Amino acid sequence: MICFALIALGQTALGQPGRRGDFADRIDEEKKEVLQEITDLNDDQKLLIEEVYEQFKASLKNTMSTGERGEMREKFQDIKTEKDNAIKDVLNEDQFKLYEELMQKRKPPRRQQRDE
Repeated sequence: MICFALIALGQTALGQPGRRGDFADRIDEEKKEVLQEITDLNDDQKLLIEEVYEQFKASLKNTMSTGERGEMREKFQDIKTEKDNAIKDVLNEDQFKLYEELMQKRKPPRRQQRDE
């Protein structure tokens, strides 16, 4: 009975926003938002952005399955920078400014550090 409860609790936690289990969904949501908000994309740009996000998702999946937490955080930042640079290559200057604004809005607020 206890094992069943722990398994159910674990499955519930993975489905919660902000948990590791749903990073692919968050990437898909980000991609969808980029494609919707940057309205002057041509068909080639749309295809390239789709490909960049698929590569980003695959790289993160690979990274999340290996390594320690601190190491994964560093690798995540590297992969995210690669994604941003690839998208910068696809977009024109005005489109990339809009992309950067979208990414700023998507950033979670920084946690306040407690004085303890």
